[in-house]
Amino acid sequence: MTQEGLAAISQAYLGDVAYERIANAIVSGAFRPGEKLTIRSLADMLEISSTPVRDAVKRLLLENALEQRGPRDIRVPVITSDRYREIAEIRLELEGLAADRAARRRTEDDLVAMRRNIDENEEAIASGNWQNAVRLNKQFHFSLVDMADMPVLRGLLSGLWLQIGPPISSFYSLGGRDMIDRHYLVLDAIRDQRPGEARRHISVDISSSVDSIIAHISVGSADTARG
Repeated sequence: MTQEGLAAISQAYLGDVAYERIANAIVSGAFRPGEKLTIRSLADMLEISSTPVRDAVKRLLLENALEQRGPRDIRVPVITSDRYREIAEIRLELEGLAADRAARRRTEDDLVAMRRNIDENEEAIASGNWQNAVRLNKQFHFSLVDMADMPVLRGLLSGLWLQIGPPISSFYSLGGRDMIDRHYLVLDAIRDQRPGEARRHISVDISSSVDSIIAHISVGSADTARG
């Protein structure tokens, strides 16, 4: 392989790394809704060159995880209440399907991992480590997709979570333990291989916080407009 070919592979790899790290930062709430980002600041944060960061940002723009308001104005979107509610309704169907199938396919190792996730989230909430709690919450939801062995569904949900991650992250400390109480019921249903119950409990887990998060979004949007 030529040096040019190796360089192209290296840039592609760095682009994937940049994408994953920026995407994780968006979902975890590291950037505020409406916050302006620059290629240079992101490259400095990741300690890599601008080219792979620019490629990653292009992907995130296509996925509506970022928005471009001008030639040099890239921002974290401020999601509207209607858009959040629409995505929540889609999640009810997709994550409900994942929970249903996970209950049919789960292994003992899966159950151990789910229980460990809940225990670690309890510790994160108790210690006020909200960034870790948010990460573990997302991990719990995506573990259902992985147990279900549905990679196409994982891709669809990843795009949706990029859009709803910031408001969920900023609300998480207000929701407290209510954000994971139903995870125990999901775990019980999956352990006992009750697909319908698993679907119902993950649906309630999603829907129970929708109105509160939308109210939180409305307050945040008003603050952003004043700022």
